[in-house]
Amino acid sequence: MKAPVSKGLPFIGHSIEFKNDALALTNRLREKHGDVLEISILNERVTMFSSPSATKQIFLDPEDNFSSKHGWEFSIGPTFENGLMLRDFDDHKYHRGLLQESFRRDALENYLEIIQPKIDQWIEKIKKEESFNLHENINQLMFDIAVELFFDEVDETRLVELNKLFTDSIESATSVVRMPLPFTNLRKGLKARKELLEYFESKAKNIDTERKTLFSELVKTNDQEGGLSYFEIAEHMIFLLLAAHDTTTSTLTSSIHYLSTDNQFFKELADEVYTFNLEDFRGGTTALKAARADLKLGKDTFKDHRAWKRANLDRYKQNMDARVGSRDQVDAMVGKIVQIANEAVKTGMETVKMGKYERMVTTIEGNEVEMEAVTNAMGRALVLYAEYIRYENQAEKEKKQGYGSDYYSKQTKDVAGSLK
Repeated sequence: MKAPVSKGLPFIGHSIEFKNDALALTNRLREKHGDVLEISILNERVTMFSSPSATKQIFLDPEDNFSSKHGWEFSIGPTFENGLMLRDFDDHKYHRGLLQESFRRDALENYLEIIQPKIDQWIEKIKKEESFNLHENINQLMFDIAVELFFDEVDETRLVELNKLFTDSIESATSVVRMPLPFTNLRKGLKARKELLEYFESKAKNIDTERKTLFSELVKTNDQEGGLSYFEIAEHMIFLLLAAHDTTTSTLTSSIHYLSTDNQFFKELADEVYTFNLEDFRGGTTALKAARADLKLGKDTFKDHRAWKRANLDRYKQNMDARVGSRDQVDAMVGKIVQIANEAVKTGMETVKMGKYERMVTTIEGNEVEMEAVTNAMGRALVLYAEYIRYENQAEKEKKQGYGSDYYSKQTKDVAGSLK
């Protein structure tokens, strides 16, 4: 069966629309033609797969049926030639193995020591702004970080020049004109690639490998037998710039945007931060760890991580209590607990299965749990629900009698918080 074809405009196909808003284009075409279709981009016929199953099969590619190089070379190939994503099979695995040395845990922690101050300064700066362009600000932040990690002691007078070279490289990938004619983005990109290659190759020969930057870590592979040449290091540096700068900018901008529009998820994330366990935390810079241990809640500062944790658990509990809501919501919570428990028991009885320690198990949302744990949880929920009703009745009685105490109201919230 042949995939449906969406031709687009003569000669240029969907290139301009794809460059302006690729997501809107793919969503519109998918709704019209389905999960698989053929479109025209940058003078090439491209088959688009949109379903999760197809995406998984193609990108995992356990049998090496698909070429990553041929999939990308028509767009980013000219200016990012021989980047990791433009290599296939054994060649890709060989280069990936060499690059992985630069992403060891201790190396990543060294990078954090370098970039964290930049991020902290950026956050403090935008706090003072009434409004700002998020994408442009993150884009600049990513370039500033790239300068620290990827370039070797850059003269500040060259920063603007290097930023332009890299921008020209990226923009050439979506140039509608696919020939390096004068004044075209593709020609600018190829010129920028040449200059960046010369820059990185010359710097790689003289870099201090005792430095803790990603560039110096990559250069160390040159010392190994069968390691990377200086020219190959330069090629990988240009591609890493694309991944660390442009891709990260897009990811962070989208993440922050959707986080700002989803209040529920924002609250859940805040709850996770409030109950963060410092004892389980092993990553990050020394300064970042100190900042977390020094976290301020109200006027209090907790340098002891146990006090810090207790304070956050209290804060979390307050949040839960504040969100409990009405009696109807509590009834719905308990009803949901009982429903889940009953369904789990039914599932467990239909197909009896013994787990660890010869105890009966069942499944909840695909996860195996002991039947006894399910029934115990439901039992605890019902006991708490009975307490909630009792405290609510007492609170209502006090209110009618005109007592000033709010003891039972607080107890009601405490129990409801435990149920939640």
